[in-house]
Amino acid sequence: MIFWQQPKHSKRGMKIMNRQIELLIERAEKGEAWAQNDLGCLYNEGKEVELDYNKSFRWFLASAEQGLAEAQYNVAGAYEMGEGVARDYDKAIYWYTLAANQNYVDAQHNLGCLYFDRKSYNEAAKWFRRAGEQGNNKSLYALGYIFHHGLGREKDYKEAAKWYRMAAEKENVNAQHQLAIFYFEGKGVEENKSEAFKWALMAANKGHDDAQYKTAVHYLYGVGTEQNDQQAFIHFRVAAEQGHKYAQCELALCYEGGIGVEQSDEECIKWLRLSAENGHAKAQYMLGKFYYQGYIVEKNVEETIKWFRCAAEQGHCEAEYYLWCFYDTGNGVEQNTEEALRWLSLAAENGHIEAQYILGTFYYNGRIMEGNAEETIKWFRRAAEQGHCEAQYYLWAFYDEGKGVEQNTEEGIKWLRLSAENGNAEAQYMLGRVYYQGRIVEKNVEETIKWFRRAAEQGHCEAQFYLWAFYDAGEGVEQNIEEAQKWLSLAAKQGHKKAKELLEEESDKK
Repeated sequence: MIFWQQPKHSKRGMKIMNRQIELLIERAEKGEAWAQNDLGCLYNEGKEVELDYNKSFRWFLASAEQGLAEAQYNVAGAYEMGEGVARDYDKAIYWYTLAANQNYVDAQHNLGCLYFDRKSYNEAAKWFRRAGEQGNNKSLYALGYIFHHGLGREKDYKEAAKWYRMAAEKENVNAQHQLAIFYFEGKGVEENKSEAFKWALMAANKGHDDAQYKTAVHYLYGVGTEQNDQQAFIHFRVAAEQGHKYAQCELALCYEGGIGVEQSDEECIKWLRLSAENGHAKAQYMLGKFYYQGYIVEKNVEETIKWFRCAAEQGHCEAEYYLWCFYDTGNGVEQNTEEALRWLSLAAENGHIEAQYILGTFYYNGRIMEGNAEETIKWFRRAAEQGHCEAQYYLWAFYDEGKGVEQNTEEGIKWLRLSAENGNAEAQYMLGRVYYQGRIVEKNVEETIKWFRRAAEQGHCEAQFYLWAFYDAGEGVEQNIEEAQKWLSLAAKQGHKKAKELLEEESDKK
């Protein structure tokens, strides 16, 4: 638990001499509560006397039974930690409660922690609130955490932000970090990148590794502060040296591109490998690609597959897609269609657009399961919704023909238009035909020529042939024989049969 604090036994902090120890023992044995508690602290820490948890606990208990709050707190800590007595959380709660009811702030906080561990969030919040009212910044942070994550109540980001701010202003580094995130995302507070940067930098300066990473990102992209490659590099490096895997990956990219530091392939691969070894899927995927391409490191298919597999097992869709390619072709591994399809399916499920499209074609072509229209349309739709123009074209055909779905020309034309706008030459040609025929949409020669031209410029021979006809006849455009001949020649070069025949007839006439 990030807001838990280890029980610290209370003592008066005086330098103890041998004679003073003797006097302390005498007073403790006479029943003076403060002396019993101080003697317990000496035995617990092994200062000036031999470390002895059993004696420590005995003196703490003697003092606690007289009602001294510090001693009650120390007895609770002994039960919680199992020092000088068997660990017993129920008894720890009992003694913390006694001390907490005397407004002993650390007891209130630790009591909140024990209730938190038991998922008694309302009781935990009660004690965190009491400790927070006395200025305990960990308790203030804990209250923010409870409201943030909706523990024992509905999530309330505004209330969470309030407690995080109170803790942050009392120098709680975790609260400063979390407040930075809230300001960055506009969660519980109005979005404010400058405030986000301010709190991230505060936490970073206290050594919080993720805050250092986020501060670096602010500097790298100039978000909430002036763009500064050198500062970005410095903060990435500090976080990376603490083992922050995302910072290690970004540091590798800094060295690769010479961002804020002199370019160094050696440093790049060193930090990228560390990030990959620390489990960062992006770094694992990048390292796999480096080995595959022979970039910075020597080409090595075995290492490629090893790192792609590491990333893929964490759900990295690009790595999953690559593994499909390797198993499908038998590149670097024994060819295995079943394993290939497993990785392709995972990549598709995890949002890889090309994997979704390919999976749709497999279902459509019966490579996986013959005639499964439902799965075909499902995967084409997922790819289409991400902007895959081929999948969008397929959806048009399905809706236009009522194949696997209820016929819906309006839905069909929607997908045809999207496919055309996304650069699919066949869709552009087909949309031109739809406008020319006045089927589904109102006839519009201007739109017809616009879409035929787009398809023709991508080498679509039918569209090129139609443009010849329009320019030759002056239909929808000003007649232009030279322009007409240009498109007819292009269509013929693409193998258009009718265009070739027309050119041959013209040649024979000459």
